[in-house]
Amino acid sequence: MEPVAGEEAPGRSLVGRDREMGVLRAAAARAAAGEPGIVLVAGETGVGKTALVRALIADGTTPPLYGGCLPAVEEALPFAPLIQALRRLGNTGTVRQQVARSPELTRLVPSWGAASEASGSADVTSSTKLALFQAVFDLIDKLGAAAPTLHVVEDIHWSDRSTLDLVRYLATNLLRERVLLLVTYRDHDIPAGSPVASWLGELARLPIVERLAVDRLDAQHALELASRIAGTDPHPMSADRLSAAVDRAAGNPLFLEHLVRPGAPTDALPVTLQELLLARVGVLSHEAVRVLEVLSTLGRAAPAELVAQVLERAVPDVEAHAHAAIEQAVLEVRADGTLGFAHPAFGEAVWSGMLPSERSRLHRGCAEILAAAPNPVPGELARHWLGAGDAAQALSASVAAGEAAKTMYAFTDAQRAFERSLGLADVLGRTELRRDLCARSAQAAYLAGSTDAAIGHALASLEAPGDVPPDSELAERLGAYHFVAGRGPEAEEWYLRALDALPPQEDSGNAGSAAESVASVLAATIYAEMACLLAGWSRADEAEDWAGRGLQAAQATGARRAEGLVRNAMGMGALLRGDVEDAIGQQRRALDIATEIGGADDVALAYVNLTHSRGQAGRLDEVAAGAREGSDVVARAGLATQFGGLLRANAVEALINRGRLDDAAAVVAETIGREPRGIMAAPPLLQAGRLAMARGELDIA
Repeated sequence: MEPVAGEEAPGRSLVGRDREMGVLRAAAARAAAGEPGIVLVAGETGVGKTALVRALIADGTTPPLYGGCLPAVEEALPFAPLIQALRRLGNTGTVRQQVARSPELTRLVPSWGAASEASGSADVTSSTKLALFQAVFDLIDKLGAAAPTLHVVEDIHWSDRSTLDLVRYLATNLLRERVLLLVTYRDHDIPAGSPVASWLGELARLPIVERLAVDRLDAQHALELASRIAGTDPHPMSADRLSAAVDRAAGNPLFLEHLVRPGAPTDALPVTLQELLLARVGVLSHEAVRVLEVLSTLGRAAPAELVAQVLERAVPDVEAHAHAAIEQAVLEVRADGTLGFAHPAFGEAVWSGMLPSERSRLHRGCAEILAAAPNPVPGELARHWLGAGDAAQALSASVAAGEAAKTMYAFTDAQRAFERSLGLADVLGRTELRRDLCARSAQAAYLAGSTDAAIGHALASLEAPGDVPPDSELAERLGAYHFVAGRGPEAEEWYLRALDALPPQEDSGNAGSAAESVASVLAATIYAEMACLLAGWSRADEAEDWAGRGLQAAQATGARRAEGLVRNAMGMGALLRGDVEDAIGQQRRALDIATEIGGADDVALAYVNLTHSRGQAGRLDEVAAGAREGSDVVARAGLATQFGGLLRANAVEALINRGRLDDAAAVVAETIGREPRGIMAAPPLLQAGRLAMARGELDIA
């Protein structure tokens, strides 16, 4: 739930929470002093997590970044809480400055696009999902520099994968920013072994993170809360009934509040919170319940006009029925004038009470109205068409949702949308779509880091009927997927198959038509990737041969990215031969090309290899300076976690070689503190071991 205009002071229902508020206020004080933190606020439905958040907000003077995950079924909306927070923040001066520096933010709030268009050409932040994360990080940093910033993400148990990834990114990169991130969730609604459970387990191990369990109130505080609420009723409850309500609620503040507030059941007290919520709804008219059913189906707060369109009723009628629900504390008016449930549990109770046929009809009504509105959200449309059982419309909307998710770098969500599209195409017998949808699913999975899934989808695409995309492109992608997975022989096999699949004349690098030009550029790219692969496996002579062919093809076709990759591979090969100066020269040119065309991964790789070559040449001061420069650049590109550790490892190596062990120790501490994972963790850990050896700390080594 989000704060609403004119709501009662949080303190009215904030009873017995001194310990919890102490934890939150202490974390906020540390953040204000430059020690950022993340607090995971856990508890059951209605226990008062949002009340604590609101009370902390009331303590401060700076508007918070505030958003919540939506209880959407099947089709989660990428970055929903962040988009809510940014829209609420508004296009302020700080925001405009940050958008000009990081146009990626306009992917989340397109209405800010004018600022990005005025910023000129894009820099290296334009080609990676993590560039968006870094743009958000930089915005939070700027806000915190002006005043301590509170960033709230409510109901993470409903989260999409992209939001989980963003919070994880913030958690591993916050160091000295004046930021406190609060994440609330229902611990009982997260199954063991689920993605959210695994995510919480990983996050909780970070030193910046602390858990805050919000338990039920004890009997004394429950009675105090009940007395406060009942005291506002012009017809106070009897002492016996008040005591019975306290016993029935068992310390759950939401349950208790609705048992003793005006309009509470006067006969037998409900046994469960679900019964109580349904009882509050049950006293409403049929038309008022229809308003609730539409809001429950939408899964989000909505203006009365939208509800009226779905119900085909006049707006004043809907508003009148909404008033009755507001009086029963089932609905509330949000700060932006929309109608929303006073607690998400009301929406869940209403939804559970509907028949499948009723849900289907409302989903169709919502889909038809939203589809006709300006700028519909594809993921939302897909969810409603799926709920309506309209596979054809759901297929079209799911493909659009996948493309929209890719635009926001929400690659896991894109993968899920394309995979759903693939299933719908099979249901509809649209076999001609399989090849394209498999290829889209493969690329989304690759970008999401799921290389095995990417390989599986790409293989399925090759086996599907149709001729788009061509076999050569899919084979090249399979080579790249295997390369990233560390499977050198398989990558080499697919690269060779990709070349074999090209038209014979294209293997010479002579381009004619537009299609031929694309094939020629692809050939140059494959040569470059083969050179990098072979250099990485220390097959220097073969790498040099492929690099020579790649350079010729790249220059003939104007394939600048391929030329940059070739230069990097040539530098790696030169280093294997012992020609350090040639290695440095080639990698310097690779860096210039990558910077020119804006390839974040290529920029980062060029910095890593360039600093390594300089270290081999004994240019230790240049290594340190290059590592600092490269770290700043890759951080702006959102690749600090992946490539930043490699750069810092090169810097540590140079510092150790110069005998500057204390300086090396400081860099090691920062690098290991960011918890690099996978193959990216090997060089930092290796240098940490070398440092420990140099200091005589053998157990640590």
